[in-house]
Amino acid sequence: MSRRRTTPSLKNECNDCGYTWYPKGHYISSKCPSCGSKNVIRQKVPLIVVIIFILIPIIWNIADIWDEKSKQSIPTAFMSQTEVAKWYRECKKVSSKEEKKEICLSGRESLLKLNNETIKNAKRKYNGMRISISNQLKNCKKMKKKESAKLHKIWLRDSEKWWKSLNHYSQRGGESPGFEPPAAPEPCVPIKSGT
Repeated sequence: MSRRRTTPSLKNECNDCGYTWYPKGHYISSKCPSCGSKNVIRQKVPLIVVIIFILIPIIWNIADIWDEKSKQSIPTAFMSQTEVAKWYRECKKVSSKEEKKEICLSGRESLLKLNNETIKNAKRKYNGMRISISNQLKNCKKMKKKESAKLHKIWLRDSEKWWKSLNHYSQRGGESPGFEPPAAPEPCVPIKSGT
């Protein structure tokens, strides 16, 4: 019954008869068990084995770095739908494994959700300001403050252009108009602050 070795060791080889064996307790035997020759050497490790042992930790580290970069590469700022689609295509190109494709997919969903929230908040603010400015315009007309009325009309016109630009950017990209409506003009009637 052959005994299993518990520690890895290179085979010994006899230079005279070519016999190979694993030494017992030594790195190299003093003589060949087959022919008794003392011309004994240790077999060399194949080069491919050495290369594989060197490459495994390197590949492992690169994979870990890529996973970290993939997680960090999901942008947190607003992007247009066109930019989201472009980001997703680039993410898929460099992601070969399924789990990395999942990162791309979840990233795209996060971006689209973020975009919807950003647009929704901008729209809410814009609608509130538009109602307020429309009311102020009526007050300006009643008080016959022509200059103020003119400024309020300009704001209503400019804010509508801003809103259309924001919708265009969110769908097709291009230059972002920003997420804040134009600054409101001075009210004709001072707005009472809540106490």
